[in-house]
Amino acid sequence: FKTFHRTPPVPANDAVPWSGECKAVELSDRLWRLFVRNGTGYICYADFDVERFEWLDPVRTDVKVHSECDFSAIKSGNEILVSYPAGAGPESRGRVNGRLYTFALDESFDMELVGDEQIEEGAFSYSCLASDGEKLNILVDTCEKGRVFFRRIR
Repeated sequence: FKTFHRTPPVPANDAVPWSGECKAVELSDRLWRLFVRNGTGYICYADFDVERFEWLDPVRTDVKVHSECDFSAIKSGNEILVSYPAGAGPESRGRVNGRLYTFALDESFDMELVGDEQIEEGAFSYSCLASDGEKLNILVDTCEKGRVFFRRIR
């Protein structure tokens, strides 16, 4: 029987002052990327170095979303897919307008946004992406009168 050890907290910095619910994707056998719920209005993440057992400084991407809601992230091949409510208005506020963001990874695991597609207009809250390597599906709880939907995206 082997127990796990909790990691230290993700550090705060000027770009990402706090983090909450998160989704982890494995980049390599020594590096994990943790996408975090946050109050910045952008998709943010922190990488975890398994060998050093420490978080690197959090990063704020240029992708504007309603970041104060849970979301989903998965790795598929050399891409990371993230579903998030985009919000409404110039401040991207509210759990509405679900989008799928596709980031290409290079050999250094740097991300470049290569896709941004509408999943749902209107209510969009908690989402979960699932892939079997061929199909990409999403389950969404809209938090609107018990409305939940499941659909194939690709």
